Formats: sequence, structure tokens, C-alpha cells
Amino acid sequence: MKFTLPKAIGNKELEKHRSGKRLTQRKAIHAKCADCMGYYIDGRVDCLCNGCPLYQWMPYRNVDEIYSATTASGSL
Repeated sequence: MKFTLPKAIGNKELEKHRSGKRLTQRKAIHAKCADCMGYYIDGRVDCLCNGCPLYQWMPYRNVDEIYSATTASGSL
């Protein structure tokens, strides 16, 4: 039985990188997120790593939560 990766942004790009193919900047960022998140085996979720310099391009970050947290902290 062959293991298949979840259909998540970055998994295919990570495999291309590991086979020696060149990636665009955006695809390289998505591949790094997939690498960091363990191929999204646990699901396509926000990593919540706000300190990561690539976080703003993380494909599954929850923009609504980020906006509400920023707005709430700005109003205090």
C-alpha cells in the first residue's frame, strides 16, 4: 500500500524541491510551511507561529483571528 500525502498547499512543492527541481519564491515558502508542519498530516491548520518570518505567507493562517486579536489589543 502506497502512502499518499494529504492534499495541502506545499506538499507537492516540497516533494519537487526534494527531487532537485527549482521552485518559485511563493512555492518555496509553501514548501517550507509543509516541511515545518509535517506535511500537514494533522490537517490543514494554522501553525500559530507568529514569530516565524514566513508566517504572513502561511497558506492556512486564520486571518480573521489575527485581525480580531490586533483590533482588540489596539483598543485597550
